[in-house]
Parts: sequence; C-alpha cells; structure tokens
Amino acid sequence: MDKLEIKPLLGGIIARNSLNLVRVLEKEIKGLYAAFSKHHTMTAQAIASDAAYMAKRLNETIKLDSRYSSLREAEIGYLFTQGVQGALGDRYKSLSLMMIFSWLAEYLNSGERRAALQEWAVQEARDMPSGGGQPAGGQLTEEQMWAWVERSYDSYCRQLDLKGRKMRSAFVSDKVPAAGKDYGGLQTRFLQERGYMFPGEKFHEFLERAIGNEGVFLPVVDLPQV
Repeated sequence: MDKLEIKPLLGGIIARNSLNLVRVLEKEIKGLYAAFSKHHTMTAQAIASDAAYMAKRLNETIKLDSRYSSLREAEIGYLFTQGVQGALGDRYKSLSLMMIFSWLAEYLNSGERRAALQEWAVQEARDMPSGGGQPAGGQLTEEQMWAWVERSYDSYCRQLDLKGRKMRSAFVSDKVPAAGKDYGGLQTRFLQERGYMFPGEKFHEFLERAIGNEGVFLPVVDLPQV
C-alpha cells in the first residue's frame, strides 16, 4: 500500500454520497468469492445472494456511520485489492462481512492512507479556486475571501455530520476535519483583521462558534473606527 497510489483516489466522490455504492460493493464482493475459491463450491445464485446481502449491509453502514465519512467511492476497489493481497491483515481465513469491516478499519487507519489524506487536504486548501479563477493563495478580493470562508463552513458541517453529531469525523487523525484546519492561515488572518476571530484562536473554533450561532458569522472584537 502506498500513499502515492491512494492520493489520486481522494478527489473522487465521497462514498456515502454515491448512488452507485451498492453496485460497486457487490461487484468487488463477488470478486472475493473467486479469490477465496468459493466459486468452486457455491452456485452462481448463492454467490449473488450472499454478495447482495453483504453489499447492502456495507452500504447502509458506510452511509450512516461517520467513521467512514472520508471514504471515496474510488477507494473501494483499491482497498479490496489490498485486502486480498494481505496488506490489511490476515486474521480472517474465510470470507465474511466481519473480514470486510476489518479491512475497512485497517485501511482508513493506516499510516499510508492518513498521510495521503493529509497531503490531499493541504493541496485542496491551497489550490481551492476563487471566484476569479485564482488559487486561494493569491490576492483575493473581500467578496472572494468571504465566499471561501462560507465554503469552509459548509464543508466543516458536512464533515462533522451534524445531522446526528454522535461522533467526530475521521477525516484527519486528530479528529479535526480538514475544513477546520485553514492550511496556510489565510482565512484566519482575514477574519482576525476584521474582528471575527480572537487573537490566537484556531479556525475550527471560529467555525464551531458559527455553528452555535446557526451559521451566522458574528464579530467578536471591536475594531477602532477609521
């Protein structure tokens, strides 16, 4: 397993948002039956029935459990290949739903995957296009900066899965979603200069305060009148 192989997969659709996830999972699971030589002892109908059941259960869990909120659809095939090759542990000698959940956990928590996700998040924040087509690190207008902050807020809310908010997203290793990181500090400096963040405050703390204010950005520092 290699972070250079994983990183290109992270630009794809989030698995929990995919309308094709069941079909993708079912295809990969059917392939496992050949890998485990089950196709010699089971009928095609039995394999299809088992694969459909496991795909349905996996689909439900991936879409409802925030531990899988950062998984991309494009990563499904890759992690199944890695599992078959033994890169995700060999505790299970027989094909089962428990084994696939173990592969998912091993993959999402692997150092290679975490490193790839961290690098991708840094690049995404640095290269996020502005309204004028410039990279976010360029000289942006006031309007473009506010639009960027609003996008970060929306992404942060999605990554926290506010509908249930039972668990923090596993989007990065220290539990702070990537949208709350503000790599490069451009948004933080912009907000502090305008009195919307306290000195020394972290960007995700500003976003948490905005969530408490039902999405409204309120100033916290009275600036001198010019």
